[in-house]
Amino acid sequence: MSGVFVEVESLTKAFPITAGLMRRKVGEVRAVDEVSLSIRRGETLALVGESGSGKTTLARAILHVEPATSGRVVFDGTDLAALDAGQLRAIRRRLQMVFQDPYSSLNPRMRVGAIIAEPLVVHGLRSGRAAIDEVRRLLALVGLPPDAAERFPHEFSGGQRQRVGIARALAVTPDFIVADEPVSALDVSIQAQILSLLEELRERLKLTYLFIGHDLAVIRYIATRVAVMYLGRIVEIADRDDLFARPRHPYTISLLSAAPVPDPRIEATRQRLALKGEIPSPVARPAGCAFHPRCPLAVDRCRRERPDLSGDRHAVACWRSDEAPALLAAASPR
Repeated sequence: MSGVFVEVESLTKAFPITAGLMRRKVGEVRAVDEVSLSIRRGETLALVGESGSGKTTLARAILHVEPATSGRVVFDGTDLAALDAGQLRAIRRRLQMVFQDPYSSLNPRMRVGAIIAEPLVVHGLRSGRAAIDEVRRLLALVGLPPDAAERFPHEFSGGQRQRVGIARALAVTPDFIVADEPVSALDVSIQAQILSLLEELRERLKLTYLFIGHDLAVIRYIATRVAVMYLGRIVEIADRDDLFARPRHPYTISLLSAAPVPDPRIEATRQRLALKGEIPSPVARPAGCAFHPRCPLAVDRCRRERPDLSGDRHAVACWRSDEAPALLAAASPR
C-alpha cells in the first residue's frame, strides 16, 4: 500500500428544487457538501452512515457518473473534471462499480456470458472467441462454473448474481472499484463468502476499494480505514482499529454503541448512546454543526459554527471531540 490513489477535494453535489411550469429553481438539496478525503493505493476505505447521509451520491460523484456541482476528483494524478468525453471514456475502464442489488443490476433478458462480455466489447478489448475465453476465465475467478455463461440471471441465487456483478466489474481490468453495499441484500452466510472473495481479489489483483456499508461487523472485517458520513459531510475518518477502539465524534460513538456484541456478558455491561430524532432533511440543513439537534453534548458554539474536519491520522469534525468519549461514557446509561 503506497501513495494517494484517489484524492477528493471539496466535492459538492447539489440537486436543484424546481417549481411551476417553467421549472424555476427555488432551492437545492446538497446531498454531498464539501467533502474532502483521500484513498491510498491498495486499501479499502469504508464509508458508513445512516440512510440518506449521501454515501452513494458521493460514490457516484467520485466515479463521475453524477458530475459534481463543485470541487474535484483526482484519480491517479488525473483530474476527472478536466477530461473531455473521449478521455473520460478511456479512463472509465479503470473505475468500476459493484451495485447493492444483485437482482436489478443485471439485465434479465441477457445471458450471463453476454452481461460479462458487454464491457469487453464496448471498450474494444475482446471480441469473438477471445471474449468467450475471457468470460470463462472471469467466471472461474469469482467461483462460478463455465456453463454459468449460458444461463439467465433469474437462474442464480443472490450470492451467485453478485459474483456475476463482480465478474462484470473485473472484465475491464480496473484499478479502483466502488462496492455500494454489495452484501446488504444477501444472507449472512453468503455475505461472508462475498466478503472473502472481495478481499481475495483485492490482494490478487492489487485493487483499491471504496466500500459503502452500514453493517459495522462487515466494515470491521473488510476495511483498512473508515470514514463516517452524516448529512453529506465526513465527520470522522481514521484507521479501522483506531476508530473502533477510540471513536471521537458523538455520532460515531452512537453508531458503535448500537451495534450488538455476540457475547451476552459483555453485551449486558455495555454503555449505549441512543440518539433522538431523525437525520435532518438536506433541504433544511441545520446551522452550525449539522449533528447538533441530535447531539447530547451540543453547546451554543455547535449551533452557530460548523466545525471542519481536522487531524492527521485520526480526523474529526467536532468542537468537543477531545471531551466526547469521557463525557459520553459518563452520561450513557448501562
